[in-house]
This record gives sequence, structure tokens and C-alpha cells, in this order.
Amino acid sequence: MLIRKEKPMELVAYAYFFVIDFLVNILYTFIFAAIWYLIVSNSNTSPPLENLKSAVGGVDPLLDDVTKVNIIATPAPNPLRGQDASLLAETGSAGQEDPGGFWYSTVSIGFFWLLKIYCILIVFSYARSLIVRAKIQAGTVSTGSNSWRGKIERRMIAGDYWREDEDDYKQNANGVVVTST
Repeated sequence: MLIRKEKPMELVAYAYFFVIDFLVNILYTFIFAAIWYLIVSNSNTSPPLENLKSAVGGVDPLLDDVTKVNIIATPAPNPLRGQDASLLAETGSAGQEDPGGFWYSTVSIGFFWLLKIYCILIVFSYARSLIVRAKIQAGTVSTGSNSWRGKIERRMIAGDYWREDEDDYKQNANGVVVTST
């Protein structure tokens, strides 16, 4: 039992918006990474980054050679008053940094991008199967021929991807897949 009638053109629009969302996501990730790199890699203040650091809420360190900060908390005698905390800074050279966090985040972002690309391919393939099954072509879009919606729908399915191929599975009236042999 179908809960709702399948609407191929709505699914095609969703597939295209999914791709647009993915591209915007990539753009924002690159912008964030570039700003992060500019702020973290150049801890010494330079004039071009000063406005950027104040805009994003960056804090200038008091010491440039601090590589790790430990927080030592001791509970207060009265638990309602909270606790006392002390900061202990460890200093060292910049060569002792661990690049593991960089690679972990890069691989994670790459994995999730590949997962999203896979989902995009699934949505496009399902949308194509609906278009082929409904026998919709760019010239036979059901909305008004001169309306803005009809023009957009025709443009969305105008490519060769949306046309039926010889290799596509065919179904007879009973829903049985028929091979062309």
C-alpha cells in the first residue's frame, strides 16, 4: 500500500537541492578551514589578522611558547561555592606538536563528504527511475508550458541522464522485470 503517490518532479527538485546544499557545505568548510589556519598558524599578531581575530573572538595568548594547559581543580569545603582551579602551562618548542588531530579531522570530513556523495547518487538514481517509469520527458512536463515552474522542470530533466536507455530494466503490466534477449 502506498502512503502517498510518488511525485517524480518533486524528487528531482529535491535531488538538485541536495547537490546545492552539498556545494554550500563544501564552501563553508573551506572558508572555516582557511580562517582557522590563518588564526592558528600565525599566533604572532599581524595587521591583516587583527580584525579577523577580534571578529571571531580569538584570544591572544600571554605566552607564545605554551603547548599544553592543565587545569587542576580542588573542591571547596562548601559544595555550593564551587571549586578552586589553577592553570599550569607547559612550554615547549613548536616542533613537538602532534599532527594527529589534523589528519583525524581531515579524514573525518572526507569520509562524511563521500557518504553524502553516495546519498546524492542514490537520490538521483531513484529520481531517474521514477522519471523513466512515469515516461516523463522534457517535452512532456505536465505543468503549464509557459509557467516558470514548467520551464524549471523542463530544464531539470533536459539532460541525457534522465532518458531511458536500452540497458534499463523493463516491467510488464504485472510488474515483472522483462529482459530484452
